[in-house]
Amino acid sequence: MRNMLRSIGGVIARISDEYPGRILLIISIVTVIATGIASGLETKTNVQDMLPENSPAVQSYIEVTERFGEANTLIVLEGERDRMVEAAEVLIPRLEALELIYNVQGTLPMDYFIDNALMLTEEKDLDRTLERLGDPSLTGFLRGINDDFEREYTDSEENMREDEVAIAQSMQGIERSLEILAARFAGAEYATIEEAVDAMVTGDPWNLSLDRGMMLIICTPVHSMMEFNYILDLTVDVRELLEEIRPQFPEVEIGLSGNGPLQKDEMDAMTTSTMLLMVVAMVLIYLLLARNFGGWILPLVALTPLVIGIVWTSAALEIVYGSLNMFTIMFSIILLGLGIDFAIHLITRFYEEMSSGHSVRESLIYTITGTGVGVLAGGLTTAAAFLALLVGETKGISELGFTCGAGLFLTLVAVFFTLPPLLVLRSRRMERKGRKVTVPGAREGWPLLGKVAETSWQRWGLFLALFVAVMGISLWAGMKNE
Repeated sequence: MRNMLRSIGGVIARISDEYPGRILLIISIVTVIATGIASGLETKTNVQDMLPENSPAVQSYIEVTERFGEANTLIVLEGERDRMVEAAEVLIPRLEALELIYNVQGTLPMDYFIDNALMLTEEKDLDRTLERLGDPSLTGFLRGINDDFEREYTDSEENMREDEVAIAQSMQGIERSLEILAARFAGAEYATIEEAVDAMVTGDPWNLSLDRGMMLIICTPVHSMMEFNYILDLTVDVRELLEEIRPQFPEVEIGLSGNGPLQKDEMDAMTTSTMLLMVVAMVLIYLLLARNFGGWILPLVALTPLVIGIVWTSAALEIVYGSLNMFTIMFSIILLGLGIDFAIHLITRFYEEMSSGHSVRESLIYTITGTGVGVLAGGLTTAAAFLALLVGETKGISELGFTCGAGLFLTLVAVFFTLPPLLVLRSRRMERKGRKVTVPGAREGWPLLGKVAETSWQRWGLFLALFVAVMGISLWAGMKNE
């Protein structure tokens, strides 16, 4: 096996020395194609996408959502009650016209409720309801409500706590009915007497908070959260519609909430933060390498194959899964942290061989067939450890295993086929300028590390005791995690 790796390393060293420009051109073309493929990669923050597909509970949940849909788009209005109603009456028809919305509910289904209310009432509450409705006159109805409340709640604080929301809602209906009657008595064409009667009996038809300062419009999408692209499109469409409606009702605050908008906001935030963290990680790695290598070019040489590996991995994920989840979205930072070691080991060994007087090709051969074999073995074993997660039942964990395992393999390929040509071109450039080849990092740059290593050799017992103490504290803290 080792002889085979040495043979492959010799071939890579030879073609990198003879055709560095052609190799980099091929890699650039592949990377451009991979970039185009990876451009369709999206992020899904839905927890359901990370659950085991074979779980009966998950399958039942998916079946229910596919049959009945999910109320995952909520429009919230705040303001004075009548102005919110005016805004809702304009907004609801526009929402119903959207192709991605299955149903819009801004009011209770009053016709259905009036026709079937007694059949939906529990047996223990049916007698109470019949007594309350015994006298159909206004005074009789109000007296029935008063008598019912006295019987049920005067001496029962427990009943009061259980039914306090229902009590408040019934009072809200009475208040709405009295508002209509007062307006009608004043001669205003505010609402019909029929609406006043309905409000008195069934409550305010709109989905209002108890203080009537907030209204809720519930939109059920055509597609479930499993079809995430459509949910994102729906969120964009609704937001555009709200931006158009808001100027018509400046005194009403109109907001968007629900599972769909929340998932999109989380996706945008996670994507932005991940990109920012990756940029920060690359800058920190660059500065650290520039400090250690004593130059600004070699850090770019070291980071280039890592960026290429990340692009290739993104394309692979688009082909295999089509999206990232909350576990795999950080894969780029993981690949940066693990992959930079590959580049550092190879670069350092290459310039050690060059400083010893070997030619570029010889240095590449010694680097790839020597240090490169260890780098390859370490990278492949780490990739295999990640790929072992594929056997997990949880979809999110298995995707993480494939992402990091395949990503490390592709990063290894990028390092071994991109780094040698770049080193060849840089070495030839240095030769043309007559610059002396030195070993990166060979200058005295980290004396503290040397002192720590020397002290650990001289006082190994103390360091061993510190190691055992730290391990003990870590185990104790880990056992307390829930």
